[in-house]
Amino acid sequence: MRRYDDPALLETPTYRGTLYESARDYVAKPLLANLEKHGGEKHGGEKHVQGLIVAADTSIWEEHQKDKKHFAFSTAMAIVGLEDFAQVARRAGDEATRAEILSKVAQLQAGFAAAFIRDSKLHGTLEAEVKNDIDGALLAIINFGVVTDPALVRDTVERMALLKVDSGGYKRVRGTYTDPAIFEYWYEQQEFLFVDFSLAEVYRRQGKTDEAAAILKRIVSKAEADHNIIPEMYVSVPCPLFPGAVGDPTGALPMVGYGAGEFILYVLDREESESGRGQ
Repeated sequence: MRRYDDPALLETPTYRGTLYESARDYVAKPLLANLEKHGGEKHGGEKHVQGLIVAADTSIWEEHQKDKKHFAFSTAMAIVGLEDFAQVARRAGDEATRAEILSKVAQLQAGFAAAFIRDSKLHGTLEAEVKNDIDGALLAIINFGVVTDPALVRDTVERMALLKVDSGGYKRVRGTYTDPAIFEYWYEQQEFLFVDFSLAEVYRRQGKTDEAAAILKRIVSKAEADHNIIPEMYVSVPCPLFPGAVGDPTGALPMVGYGAGEFILYVLDREESESGRGQ
């Protein structure tokens, strides 16, 4: 609707009312119902304004439910999604919902700052632990514009060195499983292309076009050698679950969302940005 300015789309019938009503009642409202208070406590003598964060969940990396945490990514995406939906509510003439959502967004922004920005660093989870202290998902948060402080962005990019793997790219998190019999023990050690694309986007937005282009060129060149398939991962630690030499494609082949889909979105965003500068 934003791209084509077609508010009539909101009146499209669905199984549960109009498209707008369905999105409001079965997407936005359940999200709002899964927020919890955070902040107000003192940290080093400084008292944070109380805000909201998304309740503990499995988030972007699909943690097991027993390992659910308060993820920065979940709260950041709630901010982005609800801000967008507030504009949809305005187009639908639903000012009461728009006002409610904008109020929650302001509280989420306060909660995000209190929960996930600590010691002048951006953290992947509220719960302090080595696994998500530096998290590849933080790059997506930066790219969505939730975090814009240059110092925080710079520090996050520099700490990505902690996720660098032998295949040349980056893994998602610093895995903490110790039992090789557990699938995730190996999975979390492999290079994850979504993180590579996300870092390229951060570089591009910073004007580091050479660094961004180098990441993209490497992925495209490797895909050309494999029937132009963009995989989920590259092998960084060979094992029976992810066999092959270091740098070989592995995981889901092809990977639509975190692979080819992410590549297409990156290229579209880049071209739209370059077109805007040209105008």
